[in-house]
Amino acid sequence: MASSGEEMPRPKLGIGVLILNEQDEVLVSQRIAPGTVFHDNWQFPGGHQEYGESFEFTAQREVEEECGAHLPLEDIKFVTVMNVLFTEHGYHNVGIFMFCKVDKATFVFENKEPEKCTDWRWMDWAEFMNKEPKFIPFKYFIE
Repeated sequence: MASSGEEMPRPKLGIGVLILNEQDEVLVSQRIAPGTVFHDNWQFPGGHQEYGESFEFTAQREVEEECGAHLPLEDIKFVTVMNVLFTEHGYHNVGIFMFCKVDKATFVFENKEPEKCTDWRWMDWAEFMNKEPKFIPFKYFIE
């Protein structure tokens, strides 16, 4: 907590999008962030909400920016909200998980930000659950 007159940073609002196909595979990649605790962390597509956006629109925009696929807004659903604390590394987000079920043959996901993450790939949910390290919001999501 901040002492009187001390300005503390405010948490950001981050949205992760769990994209599942008909074979119960989830779309994942690994972060590229050398020198940080988040390097090589497994993740879903996602990012920060911008002013005036709905959760669904942020999810749609982030997937399009990162993966090049345009998900139908009406197919994107809210899952949960979490208070994600990793303050020892300067990270405090309000984490929103969204969900979208897709037909694997209908959507093509390609890496639009190769400087930020590895190529997007489909992975069986059980295999993903055994991958380490996962991006910090998963600690809260899984518990």
